[in-house]
Amino acid sequence: KLQFLYLIGLARAGRYTRTHTPMAGRRCLLVLFQHGSHGNVRDFAIMRRCIEAAAADAGDALSVTIFETDVNARLKSDHGVERCTARLLKEFLPFYEAWAEKHAGAELRFSAVGHSFGGILLRRAIAAIVQHPVTRRRGVVPSVFATVATPHLGVRCSVNPVMLGGAWVVGQVYSQTYLDLLGASDVLGTTLLDAVHLDALKSFQRRVLFANVVNDHLVGFETASLAFDQVEAVTAERALPPSAATPHLLPKRRLPREVAAPVPPRTASKTWRNPTHWPALVASRATADTTHGPSQAMAATLRGAMDFDLYPVVQRSWLPTAHNSVMQAIPGLTQMRDVLEQVAAEVLLTAQEE
Repeated sequence: KLQFLYLIGLARAGRYTRTHTPMAGRRCLLVLFQHGSHGNVRDFAIMRRCIEAAAADAGDALSVTIFETDVNARLKSDHGVERCTARLLKEFLPFYEAWAEKHAGAELRFSAVGHSFGGILLRRAIAAIVQHPVTRRRGVVPSVFATVATPHLGVRCSVNPVMLGGAWVVGQVYSQTYLDLLGASDVLGTTLLDAVHLDALKSFQRRVLFANVVNDHLVGFETASLAFDQVEAVTAERALPPSAATPHLLPKRRLPREVAAPVPPRTASKTWRNPTHWPALVASRATADTTHGPSQAMAATLRGAMDFDLYPVVQRSWLPTAHNSVMQAIPGLTQMRDVLEQVAAEVLLTAQEE
C-alpha cells in the first residue's frame, strides 16, 4: 500500500527527482520546494537543476528526492496561509510516509526551500511535518530550512504606501494571503511565533536566509533577512567590488541573537487589524511600524530563539526585478544563478555532514 502511495505521490507531484537509490545504511534527503504567491513549480526549475547537479557530484552515498506540487499555483495562492498550508500537507504527507517506508534502513533527512510567500507556508507546514509519527518513528532529521526573499515579518515594513494601499484593497476584495501578509490576521504575529512553530523551526540543523538588498519591490531586505540592525553594514558592503565566483552574493554572516530596542508586537498590530483604520494608516504611515516596531519585535522573537545564517543578495542591475530574478523565474531578467547554486550547496552540504 505504501509503495502504491509513493507512486501516486510521484504522479501527482509537479516535479520530482530521485538521483540514487542508496543501500541500507546510506543517507537519503527529501527536499520540499514551495513557490511563492501566484507562482508555480516552474519557478524552481533552475534551482532543481542546481541541486540535481550537486547531488550527482556527491556520489552514491547520498540519494536526493525533490518534491514539488502545483496545489497552490497561481490564483490558488490567494486563499491565505491556512488553506494553502492544508492543501500542501494533504499532498505532501502521503508522499512523505511512502518515501520514509521505501528507504527503510537508510539515514533519512528532510529539508525545505521556499521562495517568497512559499517560505511562510513552509513555516506553517513544518510544525505538522516535524511532529508527524513518521518523523519520530523513522528518526528523520530536519536538516536545512532555507528561504529566498520571504516576507517573514510581513510587508508593512518594506513596501511603499501606494503598494500597501493597493494590497489592502485587493485583500478586502479577494486575497486572504494579502491580508495575512499585511498583518490583518494572527498568522505572522501569533501563530508562527508560538512554541510549536518556533520549536519546529529550531529543530532544523540550520536555517538559511537569502534576502535581496536592493530592487525587490515586493519583499524588502529587512523582512526577508530579519536584520534591521545590519542594513547600514550591508549597504556599505554592496559598494565593494563583487566576487568573481558569486557576484550577486555578499559574504554569509550569522545573525546575532539580540535585536536592539524591540517594541512589543501588540502595540500596533491591533490597530492594523481594524480595517477601518487601514486607509489612514497606509496614507500617513502614522504607525509604530514606521520605525519597524512590531516587525522588529517579531524579528527579535525569531532571532532570540535560534540561529540564522544570512546571505545578502545584490542584483547588479537598476531594474526593480530582483524578486523574480533571484529565482530566474522569468526569462530575460537579470540572471543570478550563483544564488541558486549557493542554495543547493547549503542544502547538500548539511545533508552530507555527520
